[in-house]
Amino acid sequence: GRLIEYIRNKYNYLFDFIHLGGPYDKEIKNFLYSIRNFKILIIHPQTIGFELFRNISKYNKTYLYVMDNSFFCGASYNVVRNENEPCFRCLYDRKSEEEMNCLNIWNFCDFKDFASKIIFLSQNKEQEKLINIKFGLSTNVNNVGLNVSDIQKKNERPKTKERFDIVYHGSKHFSKGYDFAKALNDEMESYNIYFPENGESWNTGLKEKVQNAKIVLNPSVWSSPVEGALLKSIKYNGCVAVCSAKYSFVNEIPSENLIVLDSKDIKVSSKILIEFLNNLDARKKLRQKSKYWLRKFLKKSNLMMQSYFHNEFQSNKTYIQEINNPYVQKQKNYFDSRINEEEIVKIKTNYVFSFSLRTRYLIENKLISPKYIIDSNDELHGKFFKGIEIISPKSKHFNKKDKVIIISYYSINIFKLLTEELEIDHKNIFWS
Repeated sequence: GRLIEYIRNKYNYLFDFIHLGGPYDKEIKNFLYSIRNFKILIIHPQTIGFELFRNISKYNKTYLYVMDNSFFCGASYNVVRNENEPCFRCLYDRKSEEEMNCLNIWNFCDFKDFASKIIFLSQNKEQEKLINIKFGLSTNVNNVGLNVSDIQKKNERPKTKERFDIVYHGSKHFSKGYDFAKALNDEMESYNIYFPENGESWNTGLKEKVQNAKIVLNPSVWSSPVEGALLKSIKYNGCVAVCSAKYSFVNEIPSENLIVLDSKDIKVSSKILIEFLNNLDARKKLRQKSKYWLRKFLKKSNLMMQSYFHNEFQSNKTYIQEINNPYVQKQKNYFDSRINEEEIVKIKTNYVFSFSLRTRYLIENKLISPKYIIDSNDELHGKFFKGIEIISPKSKHFNKKDKVIIISYYSINIFKLLTEELEIDHKNIFWS
């Protein structure tokens, strides 16, 4: 997400964006099998499948921005549950994947045989080391960093009120240290460790809790590259506890800028945290140090990515070709039409496509008030929900020049129906 955002903002004119997971995947994959001598930047190879990834890499100048550890680990996050430390069983060969139940979504074959054709773009030095161990020291690896433009914005953080002892800032996945944090919570019964539950996100309350914590816990136990949650925790609080993990980005941060815990020893880790919780002066000093480090890191990271993209893509025009494929544009139209729930309620329209549970929820809670609900189910046509008539997409009541919002798990099929069969302008279609 961060890299795509960076390219869109800085180099949109240089790149054609190709998405999969839309209405025209089959046509786009067929096209991608045929391309030769293009510059291709791949961000998530799992989305195109192993065979297509190999084909593209062999016949084009291919850059792979490494998001996770799927280049050697079937689970992508190289940690086995309950081990609480990085796993390297498959770094040299992948024989243990099936035994450890770590097969990934593309039943990943190793790509050692064509790794020499790939230009790897790493996020940090420790990740670069792993790539070199896996594919050899002659591998073409460039450390380009991570787009940190959103974290570089002015700090909105108010003076810390320290309403919480500890706030866990991460997802409910054991690789992110969730199990470790829960074990800490059990050990530290007299202290309050807050866990964001029920889908609470950064923008729906978590940010304020991070700001007002004595300590923020970012205890990833895999060999993680640069994690945005960690950088945000440092920026918006500064007193951050992490787990030391081999080949993890946290090892590149000087230890005096973090509270470093032992993921294998709950008692020792809890003792370290309690010492900081009982020492306000130590927390203040840590905040000053970590924020100073972060300012330097953000500046360096921004310059690294800017310099690489300028030299490799903007100044060097070899291999750059324009993609002329109608399905690429149609797929782009589909993804450009995507909106979030906040945007749904802002769009004024008479038409919502699909009598889905979500549509009903939004209507019942008066978040949307369409004149008609469109649905392809013939049995629903002519019926009413909360006074709103359900009509066919071919109904005379459907003004095809008006905006329509698709609220359905079948947005791909509905988008195709509206744009191809009913010839509605994609600019008037929105889906969520």
